[in-house]
Amino acid sequence: MYKSLFFISIVFLISCRGNMKNKKLDKLFQETMVIHDDIMPEMSTIHRSKKKIRKILESTTDSLTKVQLMDGIKFLELADDAMMNWMENFEKPKDDAPFEESKKYLLYEKEKIKQVKNMMVDAIKTAKDLTNENI
Repeated sequence: MYKSLFFISIVFLISCRGNMKNKKLDKLFQETMVIHDDIMPEMSTIHRSKKKIRKILESTTDSLTKVQLMDGIKFLELADDAMMNWMENFEKPKDDAPFEESKKYLLYEKEKIKQVKNMMVDAIKTAKDLTNENI
């Protein structure tokens, strides 16, 4: 009887430990997705900003201003590409993947999406400065 009770206790502890690991991974995944979901709507701002800057570029004759505007468009395009690449390459770890490997991957991806967010925010701010208005 004691052997079966001991065995049941061990199985219970192992299953709880696995469940806690899954909860940690789920939390890390959700934190990553919150960052993505927070900045993703700004993709439309990036697209509007590029259009607005291109329109200004068409009517500008000053070569220094043209260079600044073209640099602003390039910055917006880099931010746009960074988000698209992150979304294309990001995958939720499989449930049967090793915990440490999944944790390391999610931490890395969380940091990458933070960098994408920062790039997008900076590109939009640059665009606003170039157009002298809210976009």
